[in-house]
Amino acid sequence: LKMMTDLKSTVLCATSSYALLLAEEIARREIKDKIYLKKGIIGSERWGTKMRNRIADELGVTEHTVKKHTSHIFEKLEVSSRRDLFEKLRNR
Repeated sequence: LKMMTDLKSTVLCATSSYALLLAEEIARREIKDKIYLKKGIIGSERWGTKMRNRIADELGVTEHTVKKHTSHIFEKLEVSSRRDLFEKLRNR
C-alpha cells in the first residue's frame, strides 16, 4: 500500500483474493483518498460476480471498466482469454 500511495498507482493487477485483501486494508487504514486506482486487472483464480462487485465497490473501479480494459488488453495482445494471456506472457 505504501508504494501504491507513494507512486500514485492508477492500475492494479492482482488475483481476486489479493485485490480484496488490499481493498479491505485500504478501508481499515482509511486511506481511500490516497489511492488513485482507475483500472484493475483481476485474474488467475476463479472469481464470481459477487467478488468482482465487492472489489469494484471497495476500490472504486467499476466492473464495466475492468471488463472494458481487459477486453482492450486481450485485443492488443491477440488473445481471447486470461489463460491465453498468461500463457503468452509466460512464453515471452
